[in-house]
Amino acid sequence: MNVEPNKPLSGRKEAWVHLGVWLLIGLEFELGADIIRSAISPTWEQLGQLGAIAVIRTFLNYFLEKDVEKYAESSENERRRAVENPA
Repeated sequence: MNVEPNKPLSGRKEAWVHLGVWLLIGLEFELGADIIRSAISPTWEQLGQLGAIAVIRTFLNYFLEKDVEKYAESSENERRRAVENPA
């Protein structure tokens, strides 16, 4: 990750994108662990909790992925402009 002095936000955006990707991966593993735990000893209460958790994590994943795509795209556009119009 390179932070340029004249573009302080580009480094922050890049760091945010990397963090977002790791959060997405972590949420996927957490959901998988909850599914395995419920498959081993399921009760109706655990299945209901799993369903609620799955819905919440699905929404979190969706919106986080949209944000990551938006920032990655804007970061890529900034790089293209910098290459096309060197200072």
